[in-house]
Amino acid sequence: VFWKQNLGVDKLPQVNLDYENRDYMVVTNDVIDCRGVSVSTGSFQNGDSYDVKQLPHTYNDDYCTTCHKFVEPEFVDGVYRIKSSGNLWWFKDAVNRNAVELKTQNAELAANIDLAFLCENVEPWTAIGNGTNMYMGTFDGKGFSIRNLAYNNSKDTNHNGGLFGALYNATIKNLKVIGNSPCLAGG
Repeated sequence: VFWKQNLGVDKLPQVNLDYENRDYMVVTNDVIDCRGVSVSTGSFQNGDSYDVKQLPHTYNDDYCTTCHKFVEPEFVDGVYRIKSSGNLWWFKDAVNRNAVELKTQNAELAANIDLAFLCENVEPWTAIGNGTNMYMGTFDGKGFSIRNLAYNNSKDTNHNGGLFGALYNATIKNLKVIGNSPCLAGG
């Protein structure tokens, strides 16, 4: 990140995207989080070198609590291997965003999944597949379970409740869904 400021003209330093011409003051000893947002103010010096430290992601079950991104599951032999609640949330969001290649993609659980943290700290669950983007792949639970599913029907105008909403020629097998979370919203 390079900054410039015309003293007497610019009230605050401006981001400089002209990487060729860097004869100006730059930020040093600045710290930014994983989103690129400054969390501590560095100092300015003349020259073209800079020292900005970017903090790493802060993950809880493959969900970054700072930038709010989910970790994409591994893709092995044509199958998404879901090993965490963050992986499952990523897969659900990708299918529901109309990612055509994912609506027909196969997935399997590689571990037991507990949705309590994400449900209570991010938002209640919305189903995989909806009236616009139906899930059409094979989802194999491999005997693993998903716990603390909290369905939010106030966000789901198609009323596709549960782990899966709208399916078309899909196969769901070897899967256990256990219990419900106290963060159930909307009924």
